[in-house]
Amino acid sequence: MQPETKKIRHVRLPVTRSVEIQDEGAHLWAVSYADFLMVLMCFFILFFSTDEGKRDSVLKRIGQITQVLGAGETQTGTLAKAGSAAPQSATSVQNAVKSALADLPVVLSANGETLTLLLGENMYEKGEVFPTHQSDLKVLNETLTKLKPYQGSIEITFVGHTDLTPVSKSHGQYLNDNFDLSSLRATRVLQYAVHSGFMPEHLTAQGSAGNVRQSRTLSLVIRPWGKPHE
Repeated sequence: MQPETKKIRHVRLPVTRSVEIQDEGAHLWAVSYADFLMVLMCFFILFFSTDEGKRDSVLKRIGQITQVLGAGETQTGTLAKAGSAAPQSATSVQNAVKSALADLPVVLSANGETLTLLLGENMYEKGEVFPTHQSDLKVLNETLTKLKPYQGSIEITFVGHTDLTPVSKSHGQYLNDNFDLSSLRATRVLQYAVHSGFMPEHLTAQGSAGNVRQSRTLSLVIRPWGKPHE
């Protein structure tokens, strides 16, 4: 009779596996940082490769933008603490704009928070859609230069005007009446402002023919940005 064989029992040891999950994008910050340094280096190379006059102009422009942004942040924080909001802020901006234009040969009229800037009489030749007199063009350029630092806080509507003389067909088939002519005068100056660096979303154009001023000229209606038209 065969002796009974005992089965050997193997001891089972628990198996633990540690899984390490690596973030594949963890190193991407270094790429962004390197791109930033590259852009910064390119800026300084271009900046110092220009002549001294252009460098001064760039620094002056950066200073103006910083000053406007800083004034806006300070003003917003002060008004927030006072518990008052947009009306005072908008009025402050309009007062600053009015003060900036004070030394120009233009007429400023205020209606609440809306400023209307009246440029000189008959600044256009008959049938023309852009100012032709150098003195009027100079005033227009000076006006736009003084308004540019505030462009983020205001909306400008360029309003074209004509005299009471009906437009002549000799000026082109695209002009049917004085409304067309006044609208084109406003639109051309708007485009000129955009090419000068103004944000187009803050600009509008309007034609009034000879119903308002009865002169071949231009007006600018300045409102706080976001304020509904009356």
